[in-house]
Amino acid sequence: MNEKTGDSFAVVALGGSAGALAAYQAFFRALDEKIGEDGTADIAFLVIPHLSPDHESMMAEILQSATRLPVRSITGETAIRAGHVHVLLPGQTLDVRDGRLLPKDRAAGAAHHPVDDIFTALAQDVGARTIAAVLSGTGANGSAGLAAVREHNGLVLAQTPESAEFPEMPQNAIQTGLVDAIRAPAEMAGLIVRYAANGHGGRDDIALRDHDAAGDNSDDLSSDGQRRLGAVINAIRSETGLDFTPYKNGTLQRRIERRLQLSGGAFEDYVARLDGDPEEVRALANDLLISVTGFFRDPPAWDMLLERAIRPIVQSEQGDVVRAWVAGCASGEEAYTLAILLREEMEAQRRHGRVEVFATDISEAAVARARQGVYPAAAVQALSEKRQHRYFQREGDTVRVRPELRESVVFAAQNLLQDPPFARMDLVVCRNVLIYLRPEFQRRLIRLFHFSLRPGGYLFLGNVESISGETGLFEAIDTDSRLYARTEPAHASAVPFPVAGDQGGGSSATPAARTRPGAAPRATELTLKALADRHAPPSVLIDQDYEVLYFHGGVERYLKPQAGEPSRNLLLLLRDGMSTRLRSAVEQARASGAVHVEPAQASTPAGTMPIHIEVAPLTARGAENRWLVSFVERPEARAATGAETARSDTRERELEEEIRLLQRELDACSAEAGRAQEDLKSYNEEIMSMNEELRATNEELETSKEELQSLNEELNAVNNQLRSKVEALRERTSDLDNLLNSTDVQTLFLDTGLAVRWFSPGMEALFVVRSSDQGRVITELVQHFDDPGFEADCRAVLRDLTRREREIPGPDGRWYQRRISPYRTGDDRIDGVVASFSDITEVQAARQYAESIVETMPGPLLVLDSDLRVQSANAAFYETFQVAPEQTAGRLIYDLGNGQWNIPELRQLLSETLSRESRFENHLVEHRFESIGQRIMLLNGRRLDSVDLILLGVVDVTEQQRAETHQRLLMEELDHRLRNWMGVVQGLALQTKARSDTLQDFWEEFEGRLAALARGHELLLDRSTTPAGMMDVVRQAAAETDAARLHPKGPNVDIAPKKAVSLMMVLHEFIASAARDGALHEDGHGHVELHWILEDDDVIRVTWQEVGGPTSALERSRAFDDGLIAQLVEYDLGGSLHVGRGSDGLLCEFTLQRA
Repeated sequence: MNEKTGDSFAVVALGGSAGALAAYQAFFRALDEKIGEDGTADIAFLVIPHLSPDHESMMAEILQSATRLPVRSITGETAIRAGHVHVLLPGQTLDVRDGRLLPKDRAAGAAHHPVDDIFTALAQDVGARTIAAVLSGTGANGSAGLAAVREHNGLVLAQTPESAEFPEMPQNAIQTGLVDAIRAPAEMAGLIVRYAANGHGGRDDIALRDHDAAGDNSDDLSSDGQRRLGAVINAIRSETGLDFTPYKNGTLQRRIERRLQLSGGAFEDYVARLDGDPEEVRALANDLLISVTGFFRDPPAWDMLLERAIRPIVQSEQGDVVRAWVAGCASGEEAYTLAILLREEMEAQRRHGRVEVFATDISEAAVARARQGVYPAAAVQALSEKRQHRYFQREGDTVRVRPELRESVVFAAQNLLQDPPFARMDLVVCRNVLIYLRPEFQRRLIRLFHFSLRPGGYLFLGNVESISGETGLFEAIDTDSRLYARTEPAHASAVPFPVAGDQGGGSSATPAARTRPGAAPRATELTLKALADRHAPPSVLIDQDYEVLYFHGGVERYLKPQAGEPSRNLLLLLRDGMSTRLRSAVEQARASGAVHVEPAQASTPAGTMPIHIEVAPLTARGAENRWLVSFVERPEARAATGAETARSDTRERELEEEIRLLQRELDACSAEAGRAQEDLKSYNEEIMSMNEELRATNEELETSKEELQSLNEELNAVNNQLRSKVEALRERTSDLDNLLNSTDVQTLFLDTGLAVRWFSPGMEALFVVRSSDQGRVITELVQHFDDPGFEADCRAVLRDLTRREREIPGPDGRWYQRRISPYRTGDDRIDGVVASFSDITEVQAARQYAESIVETMPGPLLVLDSDLRVQSANAAFYETFQVAPEQTAGRLIYDLGNGQWNIPELRQLLSETLSRESRFENHLVEHRFESIGQRIMLLNGRRLDSVDLILLGVVDVTEQQRAETHQRLLMEELDHRLRNWMGVVQGLALQTKARSDTLQDFWEEFEGRLAALARGHELLLDRSTTPAGMMDVVRQAAAETDAARLHPKGPNVDIAPKKAVSLMMVLHEFIASAARDGALHEDGHGHVELHWILEDDDVIRVTWQEVGGPTSALERSRAFDDGLIAQLVEYDLGGSLHVGRGSDGLLCEFTLQRA
């Protein structure tokens, strides 16, 4: 399954409580199989268990064992991701915004309905992509949230009650009438995968029209689409009598396509199924009859209705009896909401009138639920505490409407499009019904509602509905809330009724008028009927409660018109003055069993008429407690009215007789009423006492039931978790037993007192121990191995919680790696130690073999373990680095010799290079050791994974490196000097040639300069690496000059060797010039004063003063300025030259840099 975030995948919310764990596991196991068949379904899953916040849930871990999908508890803000299972933590609920789950703690003291809350939040955020499933559990949690899922065109599923361990939650969900499919958990998984794979409600191959061609409200269908839709409508009409032709095509299409998604297959197959599957037809019809509502849905609209309509109605003169009609009441929440507002407004205005709310819906199932008045507790959660307590009675996870509110509402099944409407209504509420009908039928219903309202009555529609252009019939009171008031008078001829013709396929005629086709009345029946109509008096057949069973003849003269709800009670139907006579006659006939005649006066529209009321009991079988009441005119009524005096006496006697009858009846009624009053008082006191006791007991039982129910849910959930955990532990125990039996590691578990808790098989080879020794202190058992520090190491591990390891010799020449670690419990508490013994005999033999090889190596070699501790070193290592074995073995390599081996290059090689590669070779490292000084080493390393060791070889190349460095420096210096000397020689030759007139002169001068250069080279070789003294340079330069005629004076400061060579050439030039033309000429007696001083640390100032020389100093000075001396001083010595005439001869000063 692909992992996605966004808005392209279905989101499945699975809600349950007690017994739901098994359902979750069955669902996800089946889901894994379905995903294996078709991995293209993109679905995210949200598991909503109803668990106590006082228990830590293992739900995520348990479900992970049932599915390949990643299962994660929701611990913070989480994006809904396809291919993931998100599990709600106990004591929390969720908000859902922009595809992200936002957990929050449950409100303290409030009822906790996480399934309802999350179903609602999810439907509001992801809309039609929501798939809500109610699984095993007690109570009604989840039922209220299904309405929001259906409202947003989501899919609603419920577990089959037979497969649920606790069926109450699925049953309550099914009773809402909102469930699309009822499946066992495993079947539910397959249905969801198929539904999601088909695009959760939008397969193009089964669509009735092009989804992209028009919006959902478009009714345009292709001819094929019209044919398909007509086939479905005909199938529904044939089975249920309901005609959905007036509904919008878009509305029908969405619902039909969703049912088709659940069934699978082609459209024609589905139509064929409808012809032979009445259950599916009824399910589809129920799906099309959208029954989604709620208490105070859209509170601002109801507030406006109270202010602008209900309050004026109650204040008006009709306020004593307020009549309202809720058309399309669904399951009754809106009807009860209206009744609450009317009753509260009556009380607020201190009116003692009557509230009559008539609520109708086409769905008989919805009306049945409304009559019951039982709803999930979450449905009234948004109401105030006062309203909840006053109008609803809590029954577990449900609430029941209290009788005083229930009596205000009359529910009836009614088809708005066919059945007659109510009349003289003060208010008609029809919300979210018109939006599903086509415009022409919307307009017809608007006119029908106009007819039903009294003048000035109000019409309240849904937020997206309007009066469909019938503006002349209503005045807008509040257009935002869709409240209108009737303005024009109603005319029966303008009311289209029935709105959509005969929708039910039946007739509104009385049963007597429904005659079978082709059945003609017999002659006898016609004759008897004609005789009865001609000669029989007007009569009425009644039962023992005076309810009319049949009318015959013109009885309308004796019956009075009625207002309000119709009644069939004859006492209420008779005109004034006749009820008392009728009651007396029936009582006499009942007592005697014979016909009784009672005279009476009938107040007819033509005046008062004397009649006889004849009451005849019927004696035929099956007609017991039936009486035929006939109204027979007395003979004097047929005579013409004569003299008034002749009738007065008769009338007086009749009145006296009537008075006596009334007095007798009054006395009897009074006596009976007195007795009944006393009985009622007694009964009332007893009932009140019993009622108080029962109420207290009921409250206690309700409280106990809720507590026990909640506790039972938690215990069942915890029990299921523990059962799964025990099974997992059993499997893990079996795995561990097999693991321990299949390895050569013996394990011993000791408690904090070093008493034996448990030991693995094979421990008998190391200790004399049996199963019965559990609980004995380990020191009481005999050891078969040499390890005197075992007890001390165990206590040290308990003290500092650090693992101890040691290699110990065992019996039969075997060796063991003994490890002692602290025993940590699940809550991170130390509760003893674990000692393990690994057989390393073969490893020890291999190590000894390897160590013998190591000892034979001529160069230093170290053997390190994986922690870089020295396991062994050869003799060459100890000899080369002058360390002792006891200071080396077992220590970290970086700690050897007071940290002398803590070399950065070595750390990098061991920690980084060997972690990536198995070896490194000839890495040059230079380091100074305290004991042996500076050393240059070649390091070679190899990782031996098979024995978890590292070999580190060291080659000391210090002397070799020094010799190579010295040789390299000499060669570089020789090359450099040779190049410089060749350049100097070439320069000397050019300078000498420029100043020589003959070849002889050139040779003599060039030879002298070469000699000076040779003496400088000799000095340079002597001082190749150390500075030369100033006096040494002067003496070397004047080695062939008469020392008595050259007087050097100055400090013997050091100068660089290269500077010394250049200075010697300068002094040679001065000496040669003085010997040729100056104070040092062989024919003269002059001399030279050569002085120098150190002006600062880097500059030396030299003075050349000739005494007793010739007078040609000016010409010689120009030669010095232009010749070799000036170039040497400026470029090689880095100084400056000044030549002039002194008092006795040439005076020359120059400076030079020492370095």
